[in-house]
Amino acid sequence: MELKLGVFENEYEESGKGFYYQNEYSLEYETNSYKIFDQFLLIYDTLTITFNSLNKKFISLDAFTNKKNWVYVDKIKLPEICRVGLLKILEGYENTDRYSFRFIPIYEYSNEGILKIKLTDDDSNSLFFQISNDLIVGIKNQIITSFIISKIYFI
Repeated sequence: MELKLGVFENEYEESGKGFYYQNEYSLEYETNSYKIFDQFLLIYDTLTITFNSLNKKFISLDAFTNKKNWVYVDKIKLPEICRVGLLKILEGYENTDRYSFRFIPIYEYSNEGILKIKLTDDDSNSLFFQISNDLIVGIKNQIITSFIISKIYFI
């Protein structure tokens, strides 16, 4: 069965924070639910997107990434938000605890402190959803195309 994701409007993860641990080259975005032990993973090279395997909702993302390798841009235009809601897995998790993708994420960082993580060569025609206070996800054909973290704490 093919993996499919969706956003549920009646639910919302209000809290979440993005951190970059400079000495560890580690990027993390965690919601309040990040300490769940039953996990389902989406893996893109050194980026892992974690879901609760019981209720299928997004709980965190983390990546081993050196910010010196990020693409630095003057501005990242924030997309128009389609809806506010909770990112969940709809289908495709039944017989596994992880999916791996061959695409290597592209990290773009703007002078305004916004980080965009591209998970496809082209995220045009994606719908964008606010899934936490500082996190936007782009989805096209029920697959994640990008994440935008609007505030990162460098530690």
